[in-house]
Amino acid sequence: MRKLVLLLAIIIYSGFGFAQDFSNLKSLTLKDSTECKKAESQVLDCSNYLLTQPCVENLKSLDATQFLLKWMGQTPNYKFSFEDELYKSVKSNLTLMGRYLACQATVAIKTQPKTYDKDFQYNYIKMFLEYCEEPQYGVKISSKIKKLIEAKNEDKLMEAIEK
Repeated sequence: MRKLVLLLAIIIYSGFGFAQDFSNLKSLTLKDSTECKKAESQVLDCSNYLLTQPCVENLKSLDATQFLLKWMGQTPNYKFSFEDELYKSVKSNLTLMGRYLACQATVAIKTQPKTYDKDFQYNYIKMFLEYCEEPQYGVKISSKIKKLIEAKNEDKLMEAIEK
């Protein structure tokens, strides 16, 4: 009986450990580079959550996306661009845009690029397309995304990005 109670306690506790609540990030201040640097672990948590969940609208995804936007707008440590054609095609879909932002933030933090050139863009767009390709995430693939996925699968993504 004690083993059963212990097993149930472990299962319940582990469920709480994986249940992420990003609403507390709204109160986090990001007023300088030090605070933005400290927040990188939360940024990666938000990004990881967004990139491992189906592309559906829910409160956790919204909170994670809002935090990413806030951090990306405040951090002086990285430069983010929202002018590529892919961004223009996903910006009207908040859930998909969150995944796009998660890819940019993840690549920036993990690679610490010296320049934000085509290689940086290639890496986060490739990550985004790989997310979109996975059927379990349920992404409705637009014609623009479909063309980029085809280019990626033919090893012509860099050329497609440069167009």
